[in-house]
Amino acid sequence: MRVVGPVFHVGIVLTLFRAQWNAAVWPWNLALAAAAILLFRSPAPVADHDRRPADRRSPVVLGAAALFFIYPLGFYVGHSDAYLSHNLYSSNTAEASLCTPQPASRCSLAPFPTWDRLHVPLPPERRLFIAFFEKICQPGQSLKIDGVCPVASSGAVAITSGPPALRRLLHALRPTWAGLNDRLRAAAKGARAWS
Repeated sequence: MRVVGPVFHVGIVLTLFRAQWNAAVWPWNLALAAAAILLFRSPAPVADHDRRPADRRSPVVLGAAALFFIYPLGFYVGHSDAYLSHNLYSSNTAEASLCTPQPASRCSLAPFPTWDRLHVPLPPERRLFIAFFEKICQPGQSLKIDGVCPVASSGAVAITSGPPALRRLLHALRPTWAGLNDRLRAAAKGARAWS
């Protein structure tokens, strides 16, 4: 793996570079190539008297590992972003559509300009869809967000371009980050107390 991983990821970058396509994943693949070298390197020799017992683990490492595995569950209750919850290339993330009342009420996938300007897709997050909609909406348009997350959402949400309706919706959708941040701080304090 120490050789195969870097060759594979550098090969992806070279292929994408040659095609001049999807520059957003070039740094990611280069980082994974370097990570493969670091993660699969031979361990440094350790003297017998310096070895820690196998049953003794650092509370900080255990806490970080637990957070790494538990944090993605926050996506299903609306507390964490899809991409940060290891939810890439999946069909249960949010999708935004712009709806126009004229000539007939119809919706089409929202044309957010991130591919053209930033060369990356817009992460499928409700707050980002709303922010972009506020910048590009035309009078009479509405934003429809589908498939936000299975537990925290009741399905599609329609956002009209009128300021009062948007303010009400933004207030209702405001995430409860304060409570989550308090819980994370308390967990970090507990982990420090253990070490």
